[in-house]
Amino acid sequence: MDKCDLHKKTIRDLVQTIWNDHDLSRLPTYHHQDFVNHTVPFGMDSGMDGLITSMELFFNAFSDIRLDIHDQIAENDKVASFVMFQGRHTESFMGTVPSNRAVQMIGIRIDRVRDGQVVEHWASFDLAGLMQQLT
Repeated sequence: MDKCDLHKKTIRDLVQTIWNDHDLSRLPTYHHQDFVNHTVPFGMDSGMDGLITSMELFFNAFSDIRLDIHDQIAENDKVASFVMFQGRHTESFMGTVPSNRAVQMIGIRIDRVRDGQVVEHWASFDLAGLMQQLT
């Protein structure tokens, strides 16, 4: 397995363990201690604390949350993944009342991997489309 394939596998394993198995205790396994999230909402910590806060926000608001990788491209130390987020809106999210609707959101995440851990993360998700589904 070449380096790019190993980086893609790291991201697939991270998504399965953190997002789909809901195991936040494993975040340090997949994220370097100097991890930087470049997509963090304004005013939120861009390190591990902010990542935990944002993950808990989604886990609390959407039951049966799942993130599926539909495609990946890797070059050097970066992995781009086309993903689909799915869940049921069962708790408040960004000021919305629970709708109990099944929702989906597509997105692209880009991760820089070093020594088997994510050191930087960028993402773009269709949050406007998600909010439309909630109201």
